[in-house]
Amino acid sequence: MDRKSWFLLLVGGFFWIGLAVSQELVKSYYQMDFAGIVRELQNVPWDSLTPEQQCLRIESHARLGEGALVLPQLQRLLLEFPADERVLTAAGIVYHSLGQLPLAEEYLNHALGINPWNATA
Repeated sequence: MDRKSWFLLLVGGFFWIGLAVSQELVKSYYQMDFAGIVRELQNVPWDSLTPEQQCLRIESHARLGEGALVLPQLQRLLLEFPADERVLTAAGIVYHSLGQLPLAEEYLNHALGINPWNATA
């Protein structure tokens, strides 16, 4: 993995600091227990998840190498929240996991355009 790709993946992990999700999910995220996050959220109907939880689930799948699995949900979120930096950052992480680095960089740069202080993007 080249330096830029590694940086994009690493920085993506710090995005969730300010999320209003359950403490257990935040703890799992920082412990890099992405499988635990997926397990906890997979039985919850998608529409009952908050946008933050949807992004967290999408990103967790991507970090487990399952970005293609959540691509339809990501595309719906992008249509619904096209200027939300959390969604744009999650898109960058998903496309990075799919090996589409130029597209990942485009989404992360867009997130930075919205919030230059976004440490993840």
